[in-house]
Amino acid sequence: MNQPEENPFASPQADSFVEVLPDEEESVNQQFSIQGDMIVGESPLSLPEVCFYCGVDIVDDDALRQCGQFYRSRVMQGRSAITYKVYYSTCSACRAGADRLRRQRRFALLAIVAVFLVGCVTFAVLLNVLPPKQVDEGVPQAISTIFGIIGAGFFLRSFICEWRLPKRPELAQYTLNTINIRRAGKAFLERFQ
Repeated sequence: MNQPEENPFASPQADSFVEVLPDEEESVNQQFSIQGDMIVGESPLSLPEVCFYCGVDIVDDDALRQCGQFYRSRVMQGRSAITYKVYYSTCSACRAGADRLRRQRRFALLAIVAVFLVGCVTFAVLLNVLPPKQVDEGVPQAISTIFGIIGAGFFLRSFICEWRLPKRPELAQYTLNTINIRRAGKAFLERFQ
């Protein structure tokens, strides 16, 4: 009754991540192994109440338990897609860090737009206000170069924020019910090796 309606136009390949309460987990497999940088187990897989990224025990109420659902179509036509599930936790510190990185990325992207607009307006005003001699000396070009360097700095900052942002689990391989999940944090992998 309180379930969201399923989108009939959604792609069967679109993976989804939803928040789950502890009592909502199905009867799941809790046995898994670490092979290189991947978590290998049988679907549906429930990882322990340990942060997927930093490997610390979940002790506070601000932590988040999520279910990653990976939909894969079958080779034979007419058969429904297979759903692989993995339940994992994220601690409040990692969630706060991810929110901070998203805010910094958003600020950097907005700053790029602002620098571009201010640079265009400044360039147009300088072309109309400066005498032709100074325009030939390259004053507007120097100012637009400065704005370009500032914009490139903000672009680099947005790229760094995106790169450092914790990524959601990814289904790397699957055979029958065995799934290989990647993108776990290094501390998580080291803790369970």
